[in-house]
Amino acid sequence: MRIAIVVSIIVLSLGSFQEVWSEQASLYEPLIDGSKDPLIKVAKEQEEQFVRRGIRFNDPELQEIVTRVAQAVVPVVADSFINFRVYLIRDPSPIAFSLADGQIYLHTGLLARLENEAQLAAVLAHEAHHVAAHHHIQANDRRHDIGTAAGIGAVLLNRNASEGTHWGEDKYDERVVRSVFSEEMEFEADTGSVALLVRAGFQPVAAVHALARLRQDPELTAVDPDTSFNTLESMRKRQGRLQELVGSLPQAHAGATAADARPLQLRRVIEMTIDDYIRLDRPGTAVEFVDTLLAVQPDAFLYAAKGDSHLAMGPRPIHEDQMFKMKVFYKKREQMTRDEIAQKYLEMEGGPERLAYNLDSAAKAYELALQFDEENARAYRGLGNMYYEQKDYRQAGRNYVKYLKLSPDTIDRSFVLENLQHIKSELTKQKEAEK
Repeated sequence: MRIAIVVSIIVLSLGSFQEVWSEQASLYEPLIDGSKDPLIKVAKEQEEQFVRRGIRFNDPELQEIVTRVAQAVVPVVADSFINFRVYLIRDPSPIAFSLADGQIYLHTGLLARLENEAQLAAVLAHEAHHVAAHHHIQANDRRHDIGTAAGIGAVLLNRNASEGTHWGEDKYDERVVRSVFSEEMEFEADTGSVALLVRAGFQPVAAVHALARLRQDPELTAVDPDTSFNTLESMRKRQGRLQELVGSLPQAHAGATAADARPLQLRRVIEMTIDDYIRLDRPGTAVEFVDTLLAVQPDAFLYAAKGDSHLAMGPRPIHEDQMFKMKVFYKKREQMTRDEIAQKYLEMEGGPERLAYNLDSAAKAYELALQFDEENARAYRGLGNMYYEQKDYRQAGRNYVKYLKLSPDTIDRSFVLENLQHIKSELTKQKEAEK
């Protein structure tokens, strides 16, 4: 009989809560013949595919952080088939998932939403508990066929975030078998993560804060009718139960630690995530994500990113599903270029007004960025792009030149120089026409 760790936590008195976690080798019962479970084979096959197809994102600085934090929180297990290791996937969606053999995957979009290493530890501890408590295998045991959807599910991973493809297109995605847990399993993993945080010396309230950060995801919806673990309502309930548990612990009110600060590397991944949302043609999500960050700590970078997000919106609404009631348009959308999509939105009712609103919002955001930092290169680049699209070539040229002076080695230098060459040609034509 498998003994879930949450049972021990519930029956223990608060005074012995931390004591039981000092004996980490006894926390989880091993699963007899677990290595023969079909999900272990599936996990190994998935790992081979990830390596062969380049799914994993290689960033040594980010990898060092997640590996170091994982080493602090993952529990010792007696199962020979479990070997904990953590990898990154470049995708702006805030997702973390694990496989039955101990693989844990974090999307860069999740890292961008976390405020500190303690919250990262909470996410890793949550996934580690799923593995150590054999939740993947338990969920799959409910079904006789490994291909059915109630015990396992699939997550689509985009491999070309840096290539500007549409997120969600099957031709670019890889289907990865991922366990679908019940809401109670999710809460058990929440509870287990608190215990693992306490053992590792992190503040247990980080588990509550991490869940709250993920609840801010504007795209969070239920993707499977057999489970409600990832709906906003379910996460709200989980957060309430977790808050009650954490509030009863003596560690809940301890002082802040060094882990409460956001490492610079995690700050950098915010920019990556915003750029990926824009590049993957999801600017509405970028706008909402930036707004959640601005509400906490406004700065020049975030305002410049907000400008880029509104500029990418063009004539479309933030909530795109409002405009996808035309089934023909929806079906053809993935075969259309961005310019063609923007033109369709512009032709719809309210299109010109939305375009004017987003351009005005972009201009105001860039101005605020420069008020915070008058040498913010990203804001000048954004203004250059905005004026270029409006065919105000003089203003576009001035801002592009300022951008290149501030950021001479920028990766998009050739693109900006191309635009400047076109601007020079257009201004020459205007001058000749005026003679």
